[in-house]
Amino acid sequence: MKEISEVKILILARRFRSNQSEADEHDFFYNQKMLKNFNNPSQSHFIKYDLFSNYKQYLNWEPSFVFFLGFDPEALEIKKEFKNSKFGIWAKCYSSSIKDEFKNFYEELDIIFDSCFINIFSQKKNYFYLPTAIHQKFEYKILKKIYISFYKKRLIKQVKKIDILFSGSPRFNRSDNYRQELINILIKKGIKVLICSPKRLWTQSNFKIDNNYEKNLFFSEHNYWATQEMYENAKFVLDLPWLDTIIPELEKKLDPQFALGWNVFRSGFHGSNLITYDCEMNRSIGLNDKNCNFYTSGINKLFNLSEEIEHIIKNIDKNKIQYNKTNIKKLFNDNHSYDERWKLIINKINRISK
Repeated sequence: MKEISEVKILILARRFRSNQSEADEHDFFYNQKMLKNFNNPSQSHFIKYDLFSNYKQYLNWEPSFVFFLGFDPEALEIKKEFKNSKFGIWAKCYSSSIKDEFKNFYEELDIIFDSCFINIFSQKKNYFYLPTAIHQKFEYKILKKIYISFYKKRLIKQVKKIDILFSGSPRFNRSDNYRQELINILIKKGIKVLICSPKRLWTQSNFKIDNNYEKNLFFSEHNYWATQEMYENAKFVLDLPWLDTIIPELEKKLDPQFALGWNVFRSGFHGSNLITYDCEMNRSIGLNDKNCNFYTSGINKLFNLSEEIEHIIKNIDKNKIQYNKTNIKKLFNDNHSYDERWKLIINKINRISK
């Protein structure tokens, strides 16, 4: 009988985070719980999961593979300590990989999973584009769960009165205030907009509303991001993929294709009627005309963008709304779970560890 070679994988997360969102790739406890399912001692297959800061506890364990979840300069020092291990990473790699001091680190990795759609490693062996996803069985901790459940009926009632829901921040790092400007244009068109976010984020930004149109703008009653019930019951959910991360070569063309945000995954997973930008990044995860609504104008033409959104809202068939919701929910539940993402990562690591 052929002897089974031992595979020991140490996964180190750069940060501790918990109880924020079902889309959070850094939710420590959900990752820890999920990765236990991939342990298989009977096949000499072992996985341990911890933080960067605790790496010294595993030096004597001598893992065959050290895998970084997220990038931090500390990874360079950690890599030096595990002298007989292979290495990999899953992170938004672009911003760090283009810096001279980190280029060798990336070149020496045995495998890269990049959640940035923009990349410079596409020709590298064992390089994979792997966007973030959804924790399918996610639940908030008890206090937040009670808080949100207290508002449940009121939120459903609120969302049914508006035309379009937007769950997001005003993007403080951007000087163009495009989100504030677009929402202003929409409410002046008579479109009722519900912003799901801590309200203070918007009041602290450069967000000035004409008093004549305040009646068309609403903030979620629970003062937080959209809930599952809100995504499910909203007529439309708006996605604006231009993020805070400013990449000069993208920004010249106002191209948003840096990385997918949480909103698109939460919208899809909960079966919303999504309105988003028609681009390769969005289509690469399976979005198409059979499961969502696309606009084609960029944020350099906000009036044109508002016209497209208004046209979609006022002209869509009610049957098409339910058709979109059913299809997008199936797409994300079938293809975009963290369980599937980690299954792919572990399988790839196993192949190059033996």
